[in-house]
Amino acid sequence: KSRVCQEEIFGPVVTVTPFDTEEEAVELANCTEYGLSASIWSQDVGRCHRVGQAMDAGVVWVNTWMLRDLKTPFGGMKASGVGREGGHHSIDFYTEVKNICVSHGVARAPAAAPTPPKPVTPCVTITDSVGHTVPLKDDTKINASKAPPPVGAYPHARREGGLLFLSGVGPRKAGTTDIPGVTFDSSRNVVAVDVKLQTRSVIENIEAILEESGSSLENIIDVQCFLTNMKRDFKDFNEVYGEMLGPYQATRTTVEVGALPTPINVEFKVIARA
Repeated sequence: KSRVCQEEIFGPVVTVTPFDTEEEAVELANCTEYGLSASIWSQDVGRCHRVGQAMDAGVVWVNTWMLRDLKTPFGGMKASGVGREGGHHSIDFYTEVKNICVSHGVARAPAAAPTPPKPVTPCVTITDSVGHTVPLKDDTKINASKAPPPVGAYPHARREGGLLFLSGVGPRKAGTTDIPGVTFDSSRNVVAVDVKLQTRSVIENIEAILEESGSSLENIIDVQCFLTNMKRDFKDFNEVYGEMLGPYQATRTTVEVGALPTPINVEFKVIARA
């Protein structure tokens, strides 16, 4: 309770007070109306953090003294002051905020704010490859005019949380039944496959969907690739992939599947930044 322990004397003075427990040390340090700064010395970093949290001081140094980065907050607690300066804290500390209140006649309670109208959710429809019209209830769902229509009741992509999630994209071209890289006979049986051409067409379709979504190939984050014949097709697929998407360094997974919904051999599923 001596004055040298209770007041901020700001002098070249050292006081030594023994203690038996960590709790007693914290109690002795906080037993004053001031709380500008403190210093803790210990080889136990965990204890330093624990004691520092318990001390009523605006700045707590550990194993040092007066080490200051001007971008960090500085200020006291209790009778040592309120508020902080340093870094962006200085903007508020040195700002004078003024409130000017003007009465124009008899004071009255403010009118209740009108109830805002409920937002109208746009209704968009898409038509899949078999002629089904599918309603899209909001603009998070994207259907690109320059990409082939989906083969089921789903959109080309969805925009969620700053990301674009594309449905599986194959090599078919919009406005035609042709499949680049697939040759049919008169009975619509596959007689020849060009995986390089299919892979190129898939990536061009992905680019069309991304561009109509306000994005681009360079924003691709992750690609899942599906091949119907890994042993036969991987080399040709990988060559075109490296040429067209390699520079963007998206993560990739390539798997073999038994079949795809149409007579194609390559399909991609993509996640990209919107």
